Amino acid sequence: MPSFLSKVFGRKKSDDREFATPRSVRRSSDPSLLEGKFEAIPSNISPSSPKFPEGLHASDKGRVKEGDKGRQFGLLKSKSKLQPSSPTTDAPHLTLRLPGTIDKNGDSFVASFNPQTDETDDSVLTRRLTPGETLSLIEACSKAITERGGLETLGVMRPHWHSASPQLQRKLITLFILTLAQKSPETTLAPSTSPLAAFNSELEYARSVHDVAAVFRWALRHLKLSGTSFGPSSSDEWSWYHNFREAERKADYDPRAFTTKLIPAISPTHTMILLPTFDIISSLAAHAEANGYSGSKLAKYFGFWLLSARRAEGTEDWNSLYTRWEVSGRMLEHLFLSWLRDEDTKRPLPRRLQELVAQYPYTTSPDPTADGLLTRPRFSTRRYDALFVRIEAVYADNDKLPSSRSPVRIFTDALDSEFKSDKGHAYLWDQIKTATTSDPDTKPLPAVLSDDTISLFSLISTDPKEQVLLGASGAASTLSPITEAPLSPITDGNGVSAFKTTLPSSAPQSPKNWAEFSSAGFGETTFSQDFASTLLDKDVEVTDPPLQRKHSKRKQSRNVTPVEPTPPAPDSRAGPEEPECPKLYMVSAEIVQLDEAFVDFWRDAVGDPISNDWPKFVIGELKHPLTPRSIPASSEDGEKVASSSSVNWIIIEEKFRKLTPPLSPAVHHEGLATSGGLRVPSVPLKRTSSPRPSFGEKKSSSLSATLKR
Repeated sequence: MPSFLSKVFGRKKSDDREFATPRSVRRSSDPSLLEGKFEAIPSNISPSSPKFPEGLHASDKGRVKEGDKGRQFGLLKSKSKLQPSSPTTDAPHLTLRLPGTIDKNGDSFVASFNPQTDETDDSVLTRRLTPGETLSLIEACSKAITERGGLETLGVMRPHWHSASPQLQRKLITLFILTLAQKSPETTLAPSTSPLAAFNSELEYARSVHDVAAVFRWALRHLKLSGTSFGPSSSDEWSWYHNFREAERKADYDPRAFTTKLIPAISPTHTMILLPTFDIISSLAAHAEANGYSGSKLAKYFGFWLLSARRAEGTEDWNSLYTRWEVSGRMLEHLFLSWLRDEDTKRPLPRRLQELVAQYPYTTSPDPTADGLLTRPRFSTRRYDALFVRIEAVYADNDKLPSSRSPVRIFTDALDSEFKSDKGHAYLWDQIKTATTSDPDTKPLPAVLSDDTISLFSLISTDPKEQVLLGASGAASTLSPITEAPLSPITDGNGVSAFKTTLPSSAPQSPKNWAEFSSAGFGETTFSQDFASTLLDKDVEVTDPPLQRKHSKRKQSRNVTPVEPTPPAPDSRAGPEEPECPKLYMVSAEIVQLDEAFVDFWRDAVGDPISNDWPKFVIGELKHPLTPRSIPASSEDGEKVASSSSVNWIIIEEKFRKLTPPLSPAVHHEGLATSGGLRVPSVPLKRTSSPRPSFGEKKSSSLSATLKR
């Protein structure tokens, strides 16, 4: 071999001895087909053997002994101890499916799923995760977000981003759930086909980093704390926080209070979730100018999912849910700022993060605050004025109350409601109802709601009737260059967004004669049925046979009594009749404070089954702001709010109740008597019977009885 070839391939002629065939192999009694250093390809594999996965090669069909397990698979190998065996025992049986079934309760999950062909089961998305499982998922997602430049990606934590793919998110979640089943003794997969390898590959090569961030948020939403609270189990859910708040205040806000006061007070299981979450929040907050999410906004975003053990309560309304969310969010914001001060003593933080804790604890008073929380920081989230409308749906006694309500249905019910009270800011709600009917060519919802809100409703709505109500949503902004028809965004099976042409409702007019037809060109036109008759010359005789009317010989009477048609008998095979529409009333309308982080919090959870037990409410951004007569300049606790001269948000809550028939006064007061200002039950008096009539009154009594009958 020439010397230059030896340099190119990086070895010399003397190195050929390293690639020589071992003596033990050459002395083998079983000769190969090619002899030398190449491995014999078994020829006894039946054509009916199962197909191998893409990661396995045909040369790997033999059995690998213990000494060759560490070697990599390849096309050409040195002759090893691979020995062909009989056709009945040599054919391998590999599968991509995991044995077992899906546990609907979510305690254990061993599924049979092929990520290439199978569909995702909805029970996967409702499964609750243990702290250890949540830690594994958020660490994997945090690493992918950091390595793929997600820290500087605009709107990385914004729900339902336009480039995100719900199909890919479901696939990632399913593959992660399947990795939890690998510890089962029934699961036996090759390394190249394991769910863990598939999950890591999908996570690494995900099309958009927004999908990875969505899986990260799903992990926090489905976290199930080990106990009744984030701290030690007690009757008070937030006692551990109040103890830390008081200990920090007494220690004169020591920078190391997070390590010395909080960590010993909570369980290690919850600590190992809290620290990685603060790592990704601080990384995103350091690039808040690029991604649009500050540390306070992310802390409030995740506070309810991370600290609260109860996802919903049976009797709460929107006010109580918002209060629980705000309390848990401000608590996590306090813990995050305290953690930043602790980290600043260990390593220098970026300047943007140092500015967040420069004025800690944001008050000069040594006394604790009235609400027991940290004073609201200067760089906290913004709060907007929102119109809160409560709707009451009254059903009859024999009707069943609906268990769920879509946001579109809640809003349409509110538009059909009647005013039960004109107090407060009911005039603002009247302005919204008037705006829905001002333009007859526009649907009611797109007439008053922003395009972003309509797009969200289109994603989470599954009813075709509701999609019709949202048909005028933002599609008019994208027009086809040929037909000038709106383009509707659709998604194919691979999650790639496309556009579908939607023809306008008004079809073009057909030409009336040959001149109009010849000048119309070759565009798309619609011809009427009598268009051919218009092309005939005028000298052609066109005759229409006269209409012959049949006259009845018998004259009908003028005064005929109309006979009402008999309604058809109800079909017993038909299903039960749908309950009548409830009576809708607008009970109250007032202006409340809405945190900007709660908007993303609700949008992210409204499509998740985890929020099915929440109160029935909807949040929307108005297309045209409302102008109230008076707006408060501060909240109840004296904190500054985002003062503006308009209201840009609306919150509608719908409550259901059965109609109770009113009691009549006679029935209501029966058996009650007044004694000394108190109403006490009275004993009913027996009515005295009338005396029996004498014989002289027999004739008159029989006559009166006849008249009575």
